[in-house]
Order: sequence, then structure tokens, then C-alpha cells
Amino acid sequence: MSRILQGTVCVAFAFALAACNPAPQKNEDISPPPEKGAPAEAPLALKTIDLGDIEASLRLEAKVGVVSSGPSVKVDEMLDFRQKLLMTTVDVAPPAPKEFRVTLTLTSSSAFKEAPVAVRAKVFRDEAEIGSFAVVLGADTMKKPFEHSVDVLAGLSSAPNTMLVHAEAKVILLPAGMDPATVDLKATKETPDTTGSLLSNPMRINFGGVG
Repeated sequence: MSRILQGTVCVAFAFALAACNPAPQKNEDISPPPEKGAPAEAPLALKTIDLGDIEASLRLEAKVGVVSSGPSVKVDEMLDFRQKLLMTTVDVAPPAPKEFRVTLTLTSSSAFKEAPVAVRAKVFRDEAEIGSFAVVLGADTMKKPFEHSVDVLAGLSSAPNTMLVHAEAKVILLPAGMDPATVDLKATKETPDTTGSLLSNPMRINFGGVG
């Protein structure tokens, strides 16, 4: 057999082997399509609301009320780098007034859309409780601050030389989806898992000059 004929036979034999052994195919998904009307996968759960984030978003500030401000009242405010009020010193020149108003202002940098938040606060003059307030915060919290006014001289026959005023509050996370208008603030229960705390800046008030 000639060399040319031998080469032709070898090439034909190689093509025959290739035809008998086709290249492997990629795996394909042969699972049946989902049935019509089958329930869709459940959506991911809402992100867990962190009580610490709620506390960090709230500010409770004690300031001299507008009705008690004037040329005889000197106010010195200490702020941090975020402009958060840390401490206030107030010097009231004599004669001491019969009434002195302090305004507690509650603001939030977040709106509580998923779950409302209840805030219950007490106002103290030194160690004595002289007032309280409660409010529910919801989705429109950021639109308008909540304010509460208190007379820090109430119940006193005369103004002392000095006093320290501050407020302490409980922050209570309510059930998700609850309508803020239906919350009974007196019946709201405090539990360790849903209750945080909030303090106002302390306010030192000196009557009759610098204390």
C-alpha cells in the first residue's frame, strides 16, 4: 500500500472515532418549572430595631424658657463637637423672680416608621421631682420637637442660692406596626429588652449672682 493511501486511511479512521465519542455537554438544569399558583418565597424579615440606635437618635435638652429670659439672666452653654448640649450654667441677677421657667425639648434625628417609641420623663430640682411628661414618637417625629415647660421655683417660699435641674427619661420600644394614636402611656410596660434611658443636660441655676 502506498504512503498516500495509508495516510488517507488513518485520517478517515480518526474522524470515525471522533464521531463515536462526541464532546461532553454542559450540565443543564432539568428541574421541573414551579407549579402555577405556588406560594412565593417569604420576604426577608425587617431589620431588627436596635434600642441603642434609638437612644443615640434622641436628644433631651434643658434650656431657659423664653418667658424667663432677659438681660438679668446670663446663660453659658457647653457643647460637644457635634453641637450636643452637655452642660448649662445660668446666673440670675437679683432680685430673684417668683417664677423661673425651664423648657425641656425632645428631638430625634430618626423617624420611627416601623415601631413607635414611648418616652416617659421626670424633671428634678436637685433630688426632688418637680414635674413629669410622657409622649409617643412615630413616623412624623422629626417634623416637630416636643416641648415641656416647668417652673423650677414651684413649691418654694423663696429662691435658693443655687439649684441643679435635669430630666431623666425611660425610652420604651413599642410593638412593630402599632398605631401611636392608640398607645396608653400609663399602661405601657417596661421590660429590660425594650426599655432604654435618656438624660438631659444638667442645668446649674444660680440666683443672686454667680454661685
